[in-house]
Amino acid sequence: MDPLAGGRGRGIVGAVTPVSLSLGDQTLDLLPERAAFWREEGALIVADCHFGKAAAFRSHGLAVPEGGTADDLGRLEKLVAATGARQLMVAGDLFHAPSGYRAAVMEALVEWRRRHAGLRITLVPGNHDRGLERVPAALGLEVVGDPHVVAPFRFGHDPAGVPAVDGGDGGGTPAPVVTLCGHLHPAVRLGGRRERGLCAPCFWLRRDAVLVLPSFGSFTGSAVIGPGPGDRVFAVASGRVLEVPGEVLGKG
Repeated sequence: MDPLAGGRGRGIVGAVTPVSLSLGDQTLDLLPERAAFWREEGALIVADCHFGKAAAFRSHGLAVPEGGTADDLGRLEKLVAATGARQLMVAGDLFHAPSGYRAAVMEALVEWRRRHAGLRITLVPGNHDRGLERVPAALGLEVVGDPHVVAPFRFGHDPAGVPAVDGGDGGGTPAPVVTLCGHLHPAVRLGGRRERGLCAPCFWLRRDAVLVLPSFGSFTGSAVIGPGPGDRVFAVASGRVLEVPGEVLGKG
């Protein structure tokens, strides 16, 4: 039984009720693990994993701790199990750089993939996903173009490159209603300008047209956004996803 089935906002992942959005007659659950779940398609959606980033830094002589890839794969494994996902869609930057394609990193990814052989993995390449021809074929990635349309959604990486939404293809195919992307590693400041410590990763829904996901990777950093009129922001804090009231956003 799908643990997320049962109506708007009533599903449970890790004993936490996700925030659910109804977009284009479809339901997206925003999860505190910094991922989204498309119920109707059974698709888990993430952005900006940046696998191999720590290895890339170490290859340049920077002393950074190991274990980030294993930790993030463990989080991803729990999400796949909790949601019953049939597909994993990555909105760019699955990897950090070719210098991070180290044997240990790739072995961990391939072993994870073996345990999820039935999971379809679709990657919209991001600006960091370079040299994908060097990635082991055993990962079974389906690499698609940017944007990639799965009606009623469009998947991309950088929201700055999102084209204007058109009226469909004229042949009965509906136009995408929302673009899902990443790249910005969005975070929201909670409180006034002087409260610099109150900052949380967030989902940023821009005028019901573009949903920017927070970065999934644990070694990625974030950037504070400046929401505009009509935007909605959902902060990830204390193991929950909470919509930030407009009056709070206005103070940031």
